[in-house]
Amino acid sequence: MFFPRKDIERFDSGSGNLTQSPDGLTSREVEMRFLMQGPEEYQLAENHAKTLTGGDFYCGHKRERLDVRSVGNGWYEVTATYVNAGIANPVDGQVLVNGQATDFFTPGSLSIDTTGASEHVTQAWSDSGDPSAYIGRWAKNGPAPDPYGAINANGDQVSGVDITVPSFQFTETWGVPGKLLFYGQDYWGAPLLSEPYIKTLYSMTGCVNDDAFRIFQPGEVLFLGARFDANRSAQMITITYSFSARLNRHNFSIGDISEIYKDGWDYLWVEYENTAEGGVGIKRPRFAYAARVYERKQFAA
Repeated sequence: MFFPRKDIERFDSGSGNLTQSPDGLTSREVEMRFLMQGPEEYQLAENHAKTLTGGDFYCGHKRERLDVRSVGNGWYEVTATYVNAGIANPVDGQVLVNGQATDFFTPGSLSIDTTGASEHVTQAWSDSGDPSAYIGRWAKNGPAPDPYGAINANGDQVSGVDITVPSFQFTETWGVPGKLLFYGQDYWGAPLLSEPYIKTLYSMTGCVNDDAFRIFQPGEVLFLGARFDANRSAQMITITYSFSARLNRHNFSIGDISEIYKDGWDYLWVEYENTAEGGVGIKRPRFAYAARVYERKQFAA
């Protein structure tokens, strides 16, 4: 028997609730409620209910539950429940942290490691303008020649030495709405860039900050990549971002070459020349070069 279809949105449709957790994240739940009449077959009624309630998303909220309950004579009560993942509460372009508006987003967790790293160096450097950078030179007869900072230099070879240098590794763990990774929509459901956020993470890996980032100046932070596990049903996905930092070094000297500058992740090397001092052949710094080996990008991405 054919039933003419009737769809009636209930007066209490669109009701919802807003919950704010102690960490400042806000979550929302919205219910859309309808009465509809149709064939007395559940599957057909459910299919129509999916379209009637607006599909998988409503104002950027993902449908978590769809209830279709028969009340007899081909009539059904339909309730669609939409929820959002916990988000930072925006206030004029800022976010609320402990009830205060701020431009600084707070990660769920932060891990820092300042264990020193090993680095092979062939040249001493100085901020003082002293071209020698040596604390002592001795010889069997007379003064020892000054190799101007070349380390472990012997004849035509500058062998250098392995030293421990400052190292700053840190990770930030953030909760990201799952649909940002899978659906490419912003909080209100509008399309984002055509490329998914996953590709953004890939393209940013191995890049250095082109603007100030956290407590560091441009050129000091290298993005090492991100790690996460995700599934399509997840409202919130935990992503861990890994970084390494090296401080910029400006206006320093190598031998008698002065006013050298090198940003944290630039590569510096020295070319030597053969010369003599006091009748003894030595290797002396002739040129110093700094090269940019990592692409610079805006970390706001």
